[in-house]
Amino acid sequence: MIRSQSARARVLLLTSCLLVAVSTATELAAVEPAAAPPAHKLDVQEIRLENGLRIFVLERTASPTFAGYYQFGVGGAADPRGRSGIAHLLEHMMFKGTSRVGTLDAVAEQPLLERLSALWHELDRELDRAEDPFQPADPGKIEALKQQIEQVAAEHKKLIVKNEFDELMTRAGGVSENASTSNDTTNYFIQLPSNQLETWFRLESDRLLNPVFREFWSERDVVHEERRTSTENQAEGLAYEALERLIYLAHPYGNPVVGWPRDVARLEAQDALAYFRTYYSPSNCTMVIVGDVKRAEVERLAKLYFASWPRQEIPPLDITAEPEQKGERRAVVEFDAEPSLFLGWITVPKGHPDHYALDLLSRILGGLFSSRLDRTIVQEERLASSVSTFHDARKSSGAFVVSAYVQGDHELAELEAAVVREIKKIQDGGVTADELERAKIRTEIGRVRSLKANLGQAFRIGNAAAAADRVDYLYEYEARLAAVTAADVQAAAREYLSSTGKCAVEVRKTPGASGAPAGEQVADAHHRGGEGGERGARHSKGFEEALALITGAKPLVLRIPEIGKDVDRVVLESGVTVFLKEDHSAPTVEMEFAWLGGSNTTPIARLAPFELASGLLTEGGTDELDPIAYEERKEQLGLSFSLEVGDTESSASFWSLRRNFDESFALAMDGLMRPRLDAERLETLKGQHIDDMRRRYDYPGYGAYLVQNHVLYRDHPRLGYEASKKEIEAVTPDAIREVWRRYLGRDNLSITAVGDFDKQEILGLIERTFAGWRKAEDKKRDFLPRDPVVRPGAYLVEKEVSAPAVSLIQQIKVDRRAPLEDHAALEILNDILGGSGFRSRLMERLRSDEGLTYGVYSYLLHDGRPGVPGEVGAGYETKKVSVARSIASVVDEFQKLARGKVSAAEVTEQIDGWRNRFVFRFTNDFFSVRRLMQNELDDRPYDYDRRLLDAIQKVTPADVERMAKRYLKPDSLSISVFGLLTDEDRKTLTERYGLKVLPRAEVFRGGYD
Repeated sequence: MIRSQSARARVLLLTSCLLVAVSTATELAAVEPAAAPPAHKLDVQEIRLENGLRIFVLERTASPTFAGYYQFGVGGAADPRGRSGIAHLLEHMMFKGTSRVGTLDAVAEQPLLERLSALWHELDRELDRAEDPFQPADPGKIEALKQQIEQVAAEHKKLIVKNEFDELMTRAGGVSENASTSNDTTNYFIQLPSNQLETWFRLESDRLLNPVFREFWSERDVVHEERRTSTENQAEGLAYEALERLIYLAHPYGNPVVGWPRDVARLEAQDALAYFRTYYSPSNCTMVIVGDVKRAEVERLAKLYFASWPRQEIPPLDITAEPEQKGERRAVVEFDAEPSLFLGWITVPKGHPDHYALDLLSRILGGLFSSRLDRTIVQEERLASSVSTFHDARKSSGAFVVSAYVQGDHELAELEAAVVREIKKIQDGGVTADELERAKIRTEIGRVRSLKANLGQAFRIGNAAAAADRVDYLYEYEARLAAVTAADVQAAAREYLSSTGKCAVEVRKTPGASGAPAGEQVADAHHRGGEGGERGARHSKGFEEALALITGAKPLVLRIPEIGKDVDRVVLESGVTVFLKEDHSAPTVEMEFAWLGGSNTTPIARLAPFELASGLLTEGGTDELDPIAYEERKEQLGLSFSLEVGDTESSASFWSLRRNFDESFALAMDGLMRPRLDAERLETLKGQHIDDMRRRYDYPGYGAYLVQNHVLYRDHPRLGYEASKKEIEAVTPDAIREVWRRYLGRDNLSITAVGDFDKQEILGLIERTFAGWRKAEDKKRDFLPRDPVVRPGAYLVEKEVSAPAVSLIQQIKVDRRAPLEDHAALEILNDILGGSGFRSRLMERLRSDEGLTYGVYSYLLHDGRPGVPGEVGAGYETKKVSVARSIASVVDEFQKLARGKVSAAEVTEQIDGWRNRFVFRFTNDFFSVRRLMQNELDDRPYDYDRRLLDAIQKVTPADVERMAKRYLKPDSLSISVFGLLTDEDRKTLTERYGLKVLPRAEVFRGGYD
């Protein structure tokens, strides 16, 4: 788990999740390439069926896996008025099974679904009336309807088998199974072993041709939870939503894809069915398959499974054009969070001639580490801890967005004026040739990086085909960017980033202003999860047929890299150990540096510099280049190089385009071996760290994690250590240099090197580089052995939030000295509990059955160093009125497992999934070779993964039950909550767990507030 996350990282994550839409576009005209076609052009083959379905195939034999992806050219912008969120909710419903999968009797199920729909429709109407002062609702009728729903749901439960689609994908070895909805598209994707290609075709055709939207109303509650988590629970979510509403007053892009709360509350199953029948046509679908497949086989299966999919005419979307903006628009979001600023301007749709200049403008202004805003507002003036910009061109419009976090005591108005000032500089003076080149190279980097990733390639191919009806748009986009001039960028800034077109949202810190919507009620008409023994006791006929296809697939031939066979391990005269493999599948070189030793051997009084050491070693420049020049040169070369100083091991990651490798490697090694450790950059990093620490209280999930750490480690001088603001302010470059000198040297260094190089040449380069470097002063690794901490009870830090965050944890006495069969059983135990996503007990109960959370996870750490305790834990977010109920559900599932209630069916399912997913550990040569290096550094045999796989396949229900009884102690759980409780829940948690309310200052220490 990440201890802290920089404001820059949060901005980039949020912008990618909340606004950057994958979209189609109007027909784009072909252009003459402005530069030579890129090397490694993809050999994509197209298949078209008579019903209009397009399937693109890219054959790649790097690993025996494939990615299956398809996109419908419709999204939230097509939601009917008053039914916002239906495209997104339909995406959820597509995982609920079919008329063949998920039911024991489809004929008998149908009238029950119709009856449930009618009852829910009537209940929704009565609940709506509860807000009408002229026609008050009848509480007795509401209660009667809930009882009727419960009765019909109980009858329905006898006929359905929950989550069979997910179980089949799990057992087939699926990873990355998910879907996403944007304004203009809906995407479905998964990765599977290549011998499961027919399984994918069979299951996807079934759900596209024969879907059944069972469990609609509990999933509707899940969408409410998703909105709370992604939008209402953090200031950024509400700010971006407000910004979209300012930019798009009339255009449907102004409506959130997740839906407005009252609209979602009124959505019904027939709304989803109508949307499905209108837009989910093969003629509106683009499929992509990338991986170890053959075009001929794909075509055969496509015709077998999709030829009968009926084509339907897609009605034109009636998109309201956005009227011209006549002046600045502003909004304020009051939230209990540190101040921040979000600016936006309406721009152009994807494919517009100005689209490409705006993309480059966004990188030059704030999309690179060497950008204008980062240099001035963050580094020189320190008005902001981070600034980010991006251009989001969608199907029928676009938006240019700037987001910034205020640092220290500066004002929002001061920050906004500085952003506008830098924009005006570009409008008046243009951009330099160097800036333009640095911005352009990012596209090449993105393309080249994607060459080794099946799913990434599938997305790129699908988006290009949907945008321009041809895959070559991948290269046309890059060619159009290459043709953009500095004058084009300046003209775009003048044309679109005007003062009259500006939209601004300010987040103003207002304690207590981040709570749940008024009048929120908890739904209670959903059935509870069943006993563990019931899982797998029955299955639908369609499930059995698909499972036979999975188990009958031809076995894979898995190539696991081996030392001395396809991976070289060389100890150089300098003392450096190198693991290397030539890989000419992409014009790149990737390296990982690892040093043994770390902060656990440093006196506690000198730990504060470690909070800043990684940042300054990465950003602090070299003897010859100051930090800004260093960042500029790295981005000119397309070089990525960063260092991380840890507690028992430190590391550095290196990635370079092959054509620039020699210069990139020399520059990175200058940063490593001759660091400037610039004092001014250190002052900037201090301000960013202090700002991040102030913002700890802004994010519920992180807040619960800090409560948990306080409960477990508050009296441990090292594990409970938190550098204070005063200590951070006192850190000097010399203190960072001491860390660098003490732990980084040639004698404790191991390197993974994989890429487009000659082995002997790169070994010679590494030896020449490090032969004259010094040795590390300290390479001891201290793993801090101790007894498990057991502090049962519930602990609360109070803050008004929309969805309180909950963390449950129990430390256990287990480490790597346990037999391998025990470790294998613990892996399966965790997957059963909550580690296998939708097929886990916790996800099935809290999300699918009870609609209490958007997502819940568990983890089980069991193979640590001798004497270091393991941990089992779970975490999620839920609405305020269901905190106690959700905790009771989680604890109940812990208790069932602790009593040894494990079915043979669920153990078999998770073993199948674990075994079939195993191949994904070796889909990338770099990760495979690095894994060998890491096994050595962890004092494990090189073939540890293979040994664990063999042990996994021998796990029995008795083994899992034995581990559960030995290690799961529900009465020992520490339960941490960040948020506010209802009076009823406060009473419940006090009675059951002895609730302790912890003062904020006790948990969020350090004097940062």
